Order: sequence, then C-alpha cells, then structure tokens
Amino acid sequence: LVRALELSSPVKDNFNDVKPSDYYYEAVGVAKALGIVNGVGNGKFNPKGLITRQDMIVMADRALKAAGYRYTNSQKEMDNFKDIQNISNYAKESIQRFISEGFLQGSNGNLRPQSNASRAEAAVLIYRLINSYYVQQLR
Repeated sequence: LVRALELSSPVKDNFNDVKPSDYYYEAVGVAKALGIVNGVGNGKFNPKGLITRQDMIVMADRALKAAGYRYTNSQKEMDNFKDIQNISNYAKESIQRFISEGFLQGSNGNLRPQSNASRAEAAVLIYRLINSYYVQQLR
C-alpha cells in the first residue's frame, strides 16, 4: 500500500521486530509514521503473522486517507451481509466505506471479517483501490 500509493514520511523509529535489514523496513516505518499501522502491542508489528480481512481493510482505508483519496458519499448497506455482527467495532467505518466504494463485495453474502485474508483477496482489494485512486487523480 505504501509503495502503490507512493506514500512517504521520515522513518524515525520502527517496530522492535522489524529490522533495518528487512526488505519491508522502510514501508512499515512509513506506514507506522503515517498512522496506517499500529502494531500488535509491546512495540511489535508481527510481520510474519497472518492478517484478518478486517485488519487489511482498516489499513487500506488509513492508507487511502493518507494519500488524500476523496470518498464518494454513497452509502451502500452493510445489512445485506449475513455476518456483519462479526465485524469488530474498530473496523466498522472502514468496512462501510469500502462497501460503499465498491472495493469490498463479499462472497456468498458474507464478509468474513475475522477470517485471514488470502493473497488473492489482498491482490483484488489493492487492485480495486489503486485503480480508483489513480482514476481519481486523473480527474
């Protein structure tokens, strides 16, 4: 997300488990500096851990905001999904925005917010938001 949206910020510090020799050091440091990621607690990021779909969406939402993305004012209903009760409170606004923007469509009437994101799901989400972001930049 940091690279795709061409985000930058001085990296003054990073998470304890992200070393300067890690290929993702700069991107994680920028994401931390911009408030896109907060880590998992105790100064850790857990870079090799799995990520839930809702956490992926929250980070993507924060990254778009940092890039200056202008959300539409449309309000598609989350109620159409069977598992909205599984969305954590901290993720509800981001998920609502992503449904309204068309970035998130669910599968078989479910969002599966607590499930881990697959590489394919991450790729589709990033493709949709990058496509929309750059089209917006051309207007």
